[in-house]
Amino acid sequence: MELRTLRYFVAVAEELHFGRAAERLRLSQPALSYAIKAMERELGVTLLHRDSRKVSLTAAGIAVLERARETLATAESVHSIAELHRTGGTGELAIGFMGNELALPPSTACCAPSAPTIPASHSATNASTITNNPATSSSSAPTSASSACPCPRMPVSRSCR
Repeated sequence: MELRTLRYFVAVAEELHFGRAAERLRLSQPALSYAIKAMERELGVTLLHRDSRKVSLTAAGIAVLERARETLATAESVHSIAELHRTGGTGELAIGFMGNELALPPSTACCAPSAPTIPASHSATNASTITNNPATSSSSAPTSASSACPCPRMPVSRSCR
């Protein structure tokens, strides 16, 4: 079964009218009706009661509607996750600081709106740990104020990559 067919069924179930559902989906009504009948044949169950004036869901239709919505939501989340990876919206932001050099609440709050899905963590450290420990500092070496960083209000000693 295709996601498209589930979208068709959800539209008919929500509209309870083939004509309005077809209009919403930008399909012809006969094509939509055919797709729903094919879905019912595939599942071996009647999902909709139809008469000349009214459409209503059967008990099976109610159960399938709930799962169809869940399935479509899951499919949409797959697209969202892929988009996050495509645009670099995944990962982890680790902020190391020495003494009072970095004001943590403003710096992490600054990055949060531009990367809400990236968890941030902070820890006190010293310069030699940040620059000499490749196992933990692969992407947390100090950067200069002129480096590209989505957190323009951060102090000079910063790392956003």
